[in-house]
Amino acid sequence: MNNSLFLTPTSSSFLFSLHPTYTHKLPTHPRHEELKKEKVASSRLKKKDHLALMMELLGMMPRKIALGGRYSRDFFNRYGDLRHIRRLRFWPLNKVLTEKYEFSEQDANDIADFLVPILDFVPEKRPTAAQCLTHPWINAGPRLREPSIASLPKATDGGVSEKRERDEREAMEVGVGNIAIDGPSKSDKEPQSIQKLQKQS
Repeated sequence: MNNSLFLTPTSSSFLFSLHPTYTHKLPTHPRHEELKKEKVASSRLKKKDHLALMMELLGMMPRKIALGGRYSRDFFNRYGDLRHIRRLRFWPLNKVLTEKYEFSEQDANDIADFLVPILDFVPEKRPTAAQCLTHPWINAGPRLREPSIASLPKATDGGVSEKRERDEREAMEVGVGNIAIDGPSKSDKEPQSIQKLQKQS
């Protein structure tokens, strides 16, 4: 993302565009449709609309930042409000993730807790890369996902569902057992390597 709003980018200003790097950690890889590269590149999304979307997600831009850029007078009035867009519909990131992308509240809050500080309008307030690497969301291991009630299979008979689950578990155990059985044993590998060494000398 072009950081043209800020006069002096800091070492943490690159973190503003870090979030696409970590979308692989998100189960649905959400992206705001209007901000996809194709649309931005094809000029469907104007800069003022982009600024409005940023402010709807992150809150109002501080006046000092809004008026501090080279082209800020084209987009902001002297009070730091957008010139051409009067009404903003604020939609915080955690609400976007839960309402639009159906994330659990816990996942949405964890992700927002990580991303929102990175996206702060004030570069000096953004965490450094080292601070980001210590964030619990980055360091947390995979969390077991529990299916929602709507996605659970509806069995007409409770025994049928339990039987299917037991059969699947047994099939998985057999598959895991086959992996160990099918692999070459250590004793099979040793004679070949000894024979190769003897031939070389």
